[in-house]
Amino acid sequence: MFLRLTVLLIPMLIAGGILLGQNAESHPSEEHARFAERPDHPVAPEGVEAPPMPEPGKAPVVESEELQALMFDHGAKVLVVNFWATWCGPCVEELPHFAETSKEFKDEGVRFLGVSLDFADTAESVVEPFLAKKGIPYANLVVNDVTMDPNELIPWFDAAWRGNLPATFLFDAQGHKLSAHLGQLTHEELKEAIKQALEDVAKASEEKAKANEAAEAS
Repeated sequence: MFLRLTVLLIPMLIAGGILLGQNAESHPSEEHARFAERPDHPVAPEGVEAPPMPEPGKAPVVESEELQALMFDHGAKVLVVNFWATWCGPCVEELPHFAETSKEFKDEGVRFLGVSLDFADTAESVVEPFLAKKGIPYANLVVNDVTMDPNELIPWFDAAWRGNLPATFLFDAQGHKLSAHLGQLTHEELKEAIKQALEDVAKASEEKAKANEAAEAS
């Protein structure tokens, strides 16, 4: 009961942080640069198997540790993770940008994952109908709000994140966080973030190949 009452406060706290997210949006380049300098890559949870990537239109409920594990086992060059909620106005406004961009990059090794912070017991009655109505073409899931500890999950994604929505994080295939974007994104800002992530992944791959060649030569 205590946990449920605690989680009931989360939407109010996050809703209060929406303005923080909008302020972050006003300086996207500064925000990207600030996060790019931070080596705070999340650590994979031990002994937790990643769930299968949900089918578009579905919103299965997962534990927070399963969500974390999915960052390391998603099968894409770049995974775009967008935290949102049906009651979050800025989240709903940017969803069409995410839907369109997911189609534009579908053949470039980029996958999208929406993480709804709606209550878990509304996954089928609220979240899935909402996804169908909006025609969201990529995977979504809902974090189990009864067992989730926001004080652990939120800083796991980024120490500077305070839970304000929307929030978007980009990961590579090994679970390294490529960038974090707190606040609403435009279509162009989202595309630029993904292009930069793909460039970073390609550069890292080239550097690794050169290092391997040098090691073999020696």
